[in-house]
Amino acid sequence: MSRSDDVVGEECSAGLGVTLRVRRAATPMTEGQLTGGERRQWHALATGPRKSDWLLGRTALKALLSEAADTSTLSFPHPRLSLTHAGGVAVAVAAGLGIGGDPVVVAGTGVDHEPWRTVDARMARFFLHAREQSTSLGLLRAWTVKEALYKAVPANLGLTLLDIALDDPDAPNGGASGPRGERLRYTVIDTAAGPLAAAVCLEDCRVTV
Repeated sequence: MSRSDDVVGEECSAGLGVTLRVRRAATPMTEGQLTGGERRQWHALATGPRKSDWLLGRTALKALLSEAADTSTLSFPHPRLSLTHAGGVAVAVAAGLGIGGDPVVVAGTGVDHEPWRTVDARMARFFLHAREQSTSLGLLRAWTVKEALYKAVPANLGLTLLDIALDDPDAPNGGASGPRGERLRYTVIDTAAGPLAAAVCLEDCRVTV
């Protein structure tokens, strides 16, 4: 985590055209720092990696909102909030105003972070269309982008990463289309721990049927 969360947020905001606040966490809070509702959610989880990841994710989310916030009332996907955890790091983001302070209506927000690793080229066909598989971003960054875009689609139940198409597979900041004509924006940046991608679906970009 060499760059501060504020700097990472500024870099993502510039790529998205929407202000994005970012908070990362590598050390989980204690059970005593959870609200009553959060504690009940935590105890309902089976002991194991998922329980540890949940606590780490809530640490990042409460750092983003406030330590006193009761995150047990939140559900995901959320129009302006998103959360991810991988490789011992959790990332929480909140979408705000447009760059320059212009008000925007954000219909969906997504974030994904992946630890540095090599992605087997044979796996590309499961998340990239044929024209996307030669992306100069590299497969790991492209995977991270698709995951963030998936989370930003407001009604993503039943969708796969192949339901989302990148406008320009080589662009680190760009647009994408969802299966129902949703228009999305994304950005991907490199951090010391791995690539981090953020995405938004703006309400004025959505197609209603």
